[in-house]
Amino acid sequence: MNNENQLNSHRYPTDPLESLRKTIVFGAKDWSEDKRDAWIYGIVVGWNDESLSELSIKYRWSEEHVQRLKQLNQAFKRLQQKK
Repeated sequence: MNNENQLNSHRYPTDPLESLRKTIVFGAKDWSEDKRDAWIYGIVVGWNDESLSELSIKYRWSEEHVQRLKQLNQAFKRLQQKK
């Protein structure tokens, strides 16, 4: 690996899933303000139980939707671990 690749690999994640997660986590955006954004955040990062309960009321997500979101988050985490 040349010096440029080493520098880039330390400065920026090369894993697209990790890059996506870091973009969401470290951004200034409030991911709970929009239904679609909240869903994306739930898949990539995951909501704690209290926040998820509040969001399910706010966006009228059924228990089935909440369980599906949790399953999608677990699947996302599994994909990240396969690297």
